[in-house]
Amino acid sequence: MHSLLALNNNCRTIQFEPVTKDKILKNHVIRNISVQSQSQCQSNCFQEPNCVSYNYGPLHSDTPTCELSNRTHLQVSSSDFLQKREYIHQHIKNSCEGSPCPSNTLCQAGFTNRGYRCICVNGLEQGANCNEACSEDWRSFQSSCYHLTTGEKSWNNAKLKCFTSGAQLVKIDSSEENDFIKTTFLADGADYWIGLTDEETEGSWKWSGGSILEGFQKWHQSQPNGNTWQNCGGIRMGSFWPGNFDAEWHDRSCEELRGYICEK
Repeated sequence: MHSLLALNNNCRTIQFEPVTKDKILKNHVIRNISVQSQSQCQSNCFQEPNCVSYNYGPLHSDTPTCELSNRTHLQVSSSDFLQKREYIHQHIKNSCEGSPCPSNTLCQAGFTNRGYRCICVNGLEQGANCNEACSEDWRSFQSSCYHLTTGEKSWNNAKLKCFTSGAQLVKIDSSEENDFIKTTFLADGADYWIGLTDEETEGSWKWSGGSILEGFQKWHQSQPNGNTWQNCGGIRMGSFWPGNFDAEWHDRSCEELRGYICEK
């Protein structure tokens, strides 16, 4: 076996298995390169994150070719592993052979202490779930994208503006999500609309999408306190009457003008 090691932030360590003579792997080639030696072909495979095997030859040619493949012969039909004189085939010890990554990711061998890494496909964001990437002015958390608008609207107009963006006023389901909102959007003195309302039935709080408020809640200890005239929810940070708010919720008149946070 022969090993190659990269010492950088995207460290790749691979081990090449023994060479197989007079064989090539077809139908899985991702790059075709002109090289001067087998070691140069091997080096090119190492530098290509998706390469797990290569074909090299003709052996006695002045212009040999190097074909990099994203599969080994152990992963494909035997009909793809063909006899061809004057060529050699070599593959790496491939931790991706057992398909350890989720179906919406690409497995790359030789990375991390597991021997592989899972890469999200184009248009998806790197992370545990490979979510759709958020546009530049939106912020990502778990499977959602969030946007703060500081231009002030009434609660219902804020709801409408979110809707026209394909979103809704933010629905906060966990302490982790509330903490994300806090650290991402809430400076001292912030007071923004979120998706809570009890306009339909006093005391029965719902999110703007229609789901009932249950489970996680972070009302300030003095809230909600507006009875029938404060029917929409916001989130505050800092000193407000009647006390300090630490990314806690409160109720206000829906006609008051506030910035707002959208989620999609």
